Amino acid sequence: MKKILAVAILFVNLISFSHSYALADASAAAPEIDGLYPRTARVIAFDYKNDLVVCVDWAELIWKFEGIEDWNLNDIASLIMYDNGTPESIYDDQIVAVRYGGWIE
Repeated sequence: MKKILAVAILFVNLISFSHSYALADASAAAPEIDGLYPRTARVIAFDYKNDLVVCVDWAELIWKFEGIEDWNLNDIASLIMYDNGTPESIYDDQIVAVRYGGWIE
């Protein structure tokens, strides 16, 4: 969980820096953050022993992340994913940030 939090803080700082960079010099291009993309998934199960939330995305791929305390079945998780340097393969991608995105009845 600490690792995810550290990456999320780094991500926010990078976004803040790129925004201020673009404002400071409008003629220069803002740096890009390569390898990050959004993904949405639905919570389907919990692994209480390992404190993991298990969710499935709309392509029926299973993803897991730590921190079950505030999650319920059928909640929507908005994920920020990192392609791990392999944009051609999704199977080694990592979740770097998770936010609550609603729920499904």
